[in-house]
Amino acid sequence: MITNQQRAILELFLGADYITAKSISEKLSISERSVRSRIKEINAECKNWQITVLSKARYGFFIEKSSKEQLRLLLDQDKPAPAIPVSSEERLQFLSVYLLNLKDYIKIDTLCDLMYVSRGTLSLTLKKVEQLYLDCNIRIVRRPNYGIRAEGSEFDIRRFLCDIFVRHEYLWEVGKKHQQETLKKIGRIVHKKVQALGQHS
Repeated sequence: MITNQQRAILELFLGADYITAKSISEKLSISERSVRSRIKEINAECKNWQITVLSKARYGFFIEKSSKEQLRLLLDQDKPAPAIPVSSEERLQFLSVYLLNLKDYIKIDTLCDLMYVSRGTLSLTLKKVEQLYLDCNIRIVRRPNYGIRAEGSEFDIRRFLCDIFVRHEYLWEVGKKHQQETLKKIGRIVHKKVQALGQHS
């Protein structure tokens, strides 16, 4: 199954003959190096579908027109995985909840691998998360050689999670058809966290 990020890249080829690594990088807010890595993964994953992302000097990446119909069939059949956020807004919502769901520190490199982003992109997302946390008196603690974690009172964490659950309609997925599945997913995360906190109340 292709990931959300791989799907986002493939969908760009439906509306363009050629697309550069820089353009993909800007649209998805990931590094050009990550773009090339994802394309290698796409070519391995889509081999059985006879879909290959090719490259042409001074033009960029492309998929042969004869493979476009196969691409549409693949995207229709292979539904997006909800675990990996793609856009900057999805990353913000994902990371803000994910950190509160952790019991221990997590290293920056581990988060980068989890979210398929560069350290620079993760750093920008963390700054935005910290701004969100400020309203609920939650802070990100950094510990050398251990990583980061979110800390706050039980009340403030509950308040933040409820705010995320109620106010952010689309959350991590883009499009109406994914809202129900995503709400259920974040609902389970919120419920799990609130239950854990409730045991210590």
